[in-house]
Amino acid sequence: MRRSSAPLAGALRATALVALVVAIAPPPASGAAVAGAPTQATGVPDGLDPKLAAAFARFDQAAPDQREAARRAAEAVAASRAGEPPWSLLVGTLWLMRGEWGSAEPWLRRAHAALPDSAPAAHALGVVLLQTSRPEEAETVLRPAVARFAADPLQGDLRFNLAMACALVNRRLEASEWFERAIELAPKAAITHFSLAENELNLGRLERAEAGFRQAMTLTPAHPDARWKLAVTLARRGQPAAAEALFREAVTAGPPASRLAATFQHGVFLFEQGRPADALPALEAFTRERPGDRMAWSWRARVERALGRKEAAQSSLTRYRELQAEADKSETEFLLGLIRDKLTGGDGKALPDGG
Repeated sequence: MRRSSAPLAGALRATALVALVVAIAPPPASGAAVAGAPTQATGVPDGLDPKLAAAFARFDQAAPDQREAARRAAEAVAASRAGEPPWSLLVGTLWLMRGEWGSAEPWLRRAHAALPDSAPAAHALGVVLLQTSRPEEAETVLRPAVARFAADPLQGDLRFNLAMACALVNRRLEASEWFERAIELAPKAAITHFSLAENELNLGRLERAEAGFRQAMTLTPAHPDARWKLAVTLARRGQPAAAEALFREAVTAGPPASRLAATFQHGVFLFEQGRPADALPALEAFTRERPGDRMAWSWRARVERALGRKEAAQSSLTRYRELQAEADKSETEFLLGLIRDKLTGGDGKALPDGG
């Protein structure tokens, strides 16, 4: 089955879970293994085992061509205490905080299996599974964790991630319920209001989506994408003047990634308003910055065709088709990898008959 390319999925991979990684509570300490939250200066917790701290510092500072060697060195240091469940949780969380999902997963699987009473272990493994496009498997970890750790400080994050898992498998009504339950515990979390609003937008419940995006704009700190998402919502509600005003604000406000996303959506909006000449500069600017975004080339081809620029439209369409073929190949390889893992148990060795 093709993985969803709906706006919520994009927001999930680009923003939501990455932001949540830093919210993971420090794992339980074993002796002097860990005694605090990650420091901004080093990227590792204060009081961390000195050898492990040094190994992760080397990884953080490694040049691109030395990164894999630094990763192997960090893994070698970590392996000295691989049999200790709190240590596994610590190492997995350190990889997770760096967005190194492949390195984090085996450590977190061991920790989750050995520490069934640990909310951080369940939460961290759930994040990895979501970030690696396995929402169904993430749900099998997160749903029991939500029930089991009702009083844990991570309950809000567990609810949020369960909502994401539900949304990614298109159980959006249930997703809305879990986002709302997450908001009960963190009413000032802009990312949760934003994610609820995006889910409502996908459900076509535009009034609820508008309210959520407005809330995500007004909280401190505001969600950086809330302004242009609200513009999209208002456009769908038949309020083009209000939408355009917000788009014009969004392309000049916020972090670069948000401004760029707003530029793309503004271009789409202008084209749909019958203004291809106004739309083209925005789409040209976006494809210069993100030449690997296939949907941007698709929209650019439509705009160029509408303007009678046949050669340019054909060139853009060709680029779109090239990128689509690459995406299809990547998705096929991803699915075949999951099948191989299912057949081999994930370790490359064939399962026995009946396994």
